[in-house]
Amino acid sequence: MPRVSKTPTEEKGFFEPYSHYARTLRTWFVAYGIGGPAVVITHPDALSVVSRAGSVGVIGWLFLAGVAAQILVAFLNKVAMWYVYYGREVEQSFSTTRRYRLAEWFSEQFWFDIVMDLASILAFSISTVMLFRAFV
Repeated sequence: MPRVSKTPTEEKGFFEPYSHYARTLRTWFVAYGIGGPAVVITHPDALSVVSRAGSVGVIGWLFLAGVAAQILVAFLNKVAMWYVYYGREVEQSFSTTRRYRLAEWFSEQFWFDIVMDLASILAFSISTVMLFRAFV
């Protein structure tokens, strides 16, 4: 008798699209945060316009802050997931440690991801408006 494929649980059904969108958004954030300054820096006329406006430093720092927020949240989530994995799958005695409990708590805190995403959006929005004003 042929195997009947099981339908995914609701949890998996919602997590897969979430995971896809989260990964896509983070990729766009980092690409924009690196690409924006790269375009200005590699075009001498554009760099001259932004420099004359007097905001090149602030714009650069805002782009860097937006990218840094995404790298920070990715790093912290990576570390937390490793500790949770290690405590559940490799060494169960690790699950009694403070590091494990903190990692498990952090892995359940979606607000931190939202704050970092909003920080990136804010930093990129301000820097983009500043760039736009420099050229207009």
